[in-house]
Amino acid sequence: MEIDKSFKGYKSWKEGSKQTVIAEPGETKDDAIQFMHAHLDHFNLRGEFTFNAGNVVQNGNEFIFTINKLGGKPRVNRLRLGLGVQPEIDSASKK
Repeated sequence: MEIDKSFKGYKSWKEGSKQTVIAEPGETKDDAIQFMHAHLDHFNLRGEFTFNAGNVVQNGNEFIFTINKLGGKPRVNRLRLGLGVQPEIDSASKK
């Protein structure tokens, strides 16, 4: 899979949009997921859109992603996506 640098379909994405990725022979669901992450990064969409890798639907060599629009506080989104970690509680400061 290669990123089509002229792809403009992301401009119409909204909550619940579907995006189909067609894999080459031998490419796996994990490859498609990595491709979509790279795609979001390439078009600077990481802070605006995401997807749930557990909900990717495979139909042969097609992988269908459901796009989710991010909202709210960025910190909350990072935690929800598993991209951040919760800070440790400093018990010394609680005394």
